[in-house]
Amino acid sequence: MPPKIAFVSRIRWLMLAVALPGALSAADLQIEHVTIVSPERVSPMRDALVRVHDGRIVAIARARDTTAQSSRDTISMDGSGLFLAPGLIDSHVHLGQIPGMTPDQEVQHPDIAKAARDQIPRSYLLYGFTTLIDLISTPQEMALWKNHEIVPDTYFCGGAALMDGYAMNYAPKPQRYQWWPYMLIEPGTQAPDGIDPARHTPQAVVTRMKADGAICVKTFFERGFGGVRDLPVPKLETIREVVKLAHAAGMPVLMHANSDEAQRFGLDAGVDIMAHGLWNWSQEHSTTSEVTPGIIESATYDPAGTFSNACHVAMVEVDIETGGVTIERFVVAEDAGRLINPMIVDGQIQGGVAQGIANALLEEIVYDDTGNILTATLADYLPPTAREIPSVEIHHLETLTDASITKAKGLGEGGAIGPPAAVVNAINDALSPFGVSIDEFPATPQRIRAALRAAGAFSGKVEAGFPSESAKNV
Repeated sequence: MPPKIAFVSRIRWLMLAVALPGALSAADLQIEHVTIVSPERVSPMRDALVRVHDGRIVAIARARDTTAQSSRDTISMDGSGLFLAPGLIDSHVHLGQIPGMTPDQEVQHPDIAKAARDQIPRSYLLYGFTTLIDLISTPQEMALWKNHEIVPDTYFCGGAALMDGYAMNYAPKPQRYQWWPYMLIEPGTQAPDGIDPARHTPQAVVTRMKADGAICVKTFFERGFGGVRDLPVPKLETIREVVKLAHAAGMPVLMHANSDEAQRFGLDAGVDIMAHGLWNWSQEHSTTSEVTPGIIESATYDPAGTFSNACHVAMVEVDIETGGVTIERFVVAEDAGRLINPMIVDGQIQGGVAQGIANALLEEIVYDDTGNILTATLADYLPPTAREIPSVEIHHLETLTDASITKAKGLGEGGAIGPPAAVVNAINDALSPFGVSIDEFPATPQRIRAALRAAGAFSGKVEAGFPSESAKNV
């Protein structure tokens, strides 16, 4: 069956099957002036021309670089203001919380939270994901998600966690018992105050999920990882009963299972899908025939992950005659917790910034129309040198973390993440008087000059980034 193409406008979805029905099926389709969004593209391809023949896309080009074809057997469609997406499906998302924000932080910063929740549905669509399946959700959370103006088609699984097991263990008591309405309570387990165990048997849970509109069931077998250990796990007969009832209701069963023990359990229970790969090998379940020593002592240290926070600011000068960009000043404010060796920390940040600036201005793999690489040597593929990288001004904050013994946070990737956005945003700020915006990495002189020529810019230099000293004193 030919793939579907999804068009997104500001107010609606338009789904178009590439294989046209009836008498139109023999005709070619030509979509003009459409914007293409797809995950393999760094930025949208604007003003594109797409040709479809025999149910398949046969050509994609920029409309200004090619001539539109018209014939009796060609149907033309004006895609101005519309977006063409491949209609991808992400079948494992969690949409209830904002990535990087805890519920408490969302309450403390409602403006940031609202902006994030408004943007996240659009970001999925920007990269071509037109269908999502939230593996742990409820009708109430789905209603909030779908209340946005534009959202992908979204479905959900009910999360059947064992009471006080993973992943409801991370929520505070007693709120967790309200936030996980499909939790399982096994016979012989004392139910929390105000909770009727009869509503949390496999039969009751699966029936309620089906009535609530869930299309699948998510189960869990997790004894813990990181700083959390010894979590309760369900009995085999419990999950087998869930599987039997879910299949009778036409719903597949998924299992969070990342250890060999958990995946063996899932196979024995008959679940349909393991939601994770195998990254936790339990040595006590080894099948080797070696003699086991009589006395064993072992210890492990597996802390939860730590994340640094940083802010990057760039001031650039753009020569509109050559398209050249000079970074006049670059400032980084980084919070890596306790700085055990400040010199290593500074070197890590400076190296990351250099890599990020190269991503913003220099490094690009280029192919010709036949797939031959054109940047096979360092004469064509431009790495950063001391000439392009400014002295990096680094300021440290030290907010200690309880997630590690040393109170330090990891910062290995942080230096490289901020510069591309900071540099290109500064370039766009500098070019804003000409109505020019660069939306493609790297921002090479050729791309800048092409954008300026298209805008009819005049000669001169412009700066952007930090305000001038006089502006600071105002």
